[in-house]
Order: sequence, then structure tokens, then C-alpha cells
Amino acid sequence: MATQQPVAKPTHPEIIKKVEKEIVREAKDEERNLKRAVKDLSQTEKDVKKANKASTVKAEHDLEKSEKQEQTTLKNLFKAENIHDVAVSNVHRAQQNLELSNKHYGKMKETLKTKSTRVDEAMKANDENTKLEKDIKHEQHDEEKQVKHVMNDLKKTEKEEAKVHKAADKAQNVLAKAEKKEEATLNDMYKAQHKHDTAITDLHQAQSNLEFNTQKDQRLKEAIRVKAAQLDQVVKQNEEHTQERNAKINALRGPTATDEAGRIIPQPSQAQDGAAPGSVN
Repeated sequence: MATQQPVAKPTHPEIIKKVEKEIVREAKDEERNLKRAVKDLSQTEKDVKKANKASTVKAEHDLEKSEKQEQTTLKNLFKAENIHDVAVSNVHRAQQNLELSNKHYGKMKETLKTKSTRVDEAMKANDENTKLEKDIKHEQHDEEKQVKHVMNDLKKTEKEEAKVHKAADKAQNVLAKAEKKEEATLNDMYKAQHKHDTAITDLHQAQSNLEFNTQKDQRLKEAIRVKAAQLDQVVKQNEEHTQERNAKINALRGPTATDEAGRIIPQPSQAQDGAAPGSVN
């Protein structure tokens, strides 16, 4: 005599309906979580693209612009320094010329003084000799020549002194102009130095911005990687939970249970007997 297998009692329809609602609710929650994870990943990718376009590219452009500006200001600084060096050299040369002119002028004044004294002495001697005109005519004639010669020499010396004095004045003017030029070139050099310092500061700032945006880009990429992994985990869990829910529905409904998609889940006994599964209303 064959042994009869115990038959499981059918589950109450209200319980099945309640469990189905719970399973559907869980499925919807997981679907919402999945959509939220996908949306979050998509938004993060957009943020990365936006950051690359608005920050990293701009930072690289600013860095290149700052480097060019720094090179330009450096050239201007070198040019200003060269002009200033030339101006300083001109000042030194003008100072030397003025010193030489002053020395020459001093010597000429001393010579003029000496010759003036000689003229005075010659004229005095001429006056004394005039009294003895009859006795010393010949000597007077010679002394007159000597007086004329000394006077001519004095006039010549006076002209040379005037010329030297004029040269000294000219040297003084040249020195004054050279000093003004040196001062102007010094100011230009200071301005060029300031511009170059500003360009260096801008260059360092651009480098810092580029480094900051590069690090930000790396952080966003890492966030994408983490969120993508989280999305894969959510999808995997969703698939596992779907299988679990289908198994629960299968256990509750019996031989003709359907999965969440409405497909009929065949039971092992039906598969062995070859019976066609039925649909659940």
C-alpha cells in the first residue's frame, strides 16, 4: 500500500494579498532607490564635466596667460635695468667731465691772475721808465713791446678762460640732464620690477588654482567610482530581492504562482507531470 504524502494547507487569500502588497511595496522602494542611485551617478558625472570645463580648463588657460605675462614683464625689467645702467654710466662720465672742466677752469683762473699781475708790473715799470724817456728810449721801446705781448697774452688767456668756463657750464648742464635721466630710468625700473612681481604673483595663483581644480577633479572621479560601485551593489541586491520575492509568491500561491512580471512559475511537481501551468487572476 502506497504511503500518502501530506498535503500543505492552502494559505488564506487575504494573507497572500497582504504579502503580495508588501512584496510589491518593497519592489517599488528598491526601484526608487535604484533610480535615485542612477540619477545621483549621472549628476556626479555632469558635475565632473562641468568642473573640467569651468575650472580645470580655465585654470590651465590662466596659467598659460600668467606665464606669458611673467616673461613679458621680465623682458621689460631687463630692458629697464639696462637703460638705467646706461644712464648711471652717463652720469659718472658727466661727473668726470665736470671735474676735469672745474680743474681746468681753476688752472686758467690762476694763470689769468698771474698774467694780470705781470701786466700790472709791466705797466708800472713802463710808467717809471717814461720819466727816464730820454735816457732809456731803447729800453722803453722794448718794454712797450713786452707790455703789448703780455696784454695780448692776457687777452688770449681771458678768451681761453671764458671758453673753459662755458665748457664747465655745459658740463654742469649735461650732468643735470644725466641725473634727471638716471632718476627717470630708475623709476621705470621700479615700475617694471613691480609689474614683474605682480606677474609672478599671478603665475603662482594660477598654479594654485590649477592644482586645486585638479585635486577637485580627482575627488569627483573617485566619487563617481564609489557611486558606480554602490549602483552595482543596489542592482545586485535588487535582483536578489526579486528572486526572493518570487520565491515567496511561489510558496504562497502554490503550483500556479507568478513572478513580479506576471510570468507563471512552474512547480517541481508540474514539471515532472508535464502539466501546463495556469494563470492567476
